[in-house]
Amino acid sequence: MNQLQSNRQRYDYISNGALPALQPYTRCPCGTCAECRSNARWDRIFAKFETNNYGDERGMFRSTLEDI
Repeated sequence: MNQLQSNRQRYDYISNGALPALQPYTRCPCGTCAECRSNARWDRIFAKFETNNYGDERGMFRSTLEDI
């Protein structure tokens, strides 16, 4: 019974109070720490798959009305 009551109190506290807006995430600007090196590595990997004309390309799934 106590667990139910404590969860209810926690929910009331969260739902009644306004939370501050979150700040946007910013990366570390140093470029030399392990996190920066890892981010740079993944940026290079994902850059290989980047496409600029994604909306113009139609793959196997095209509209059947396109040929009319």
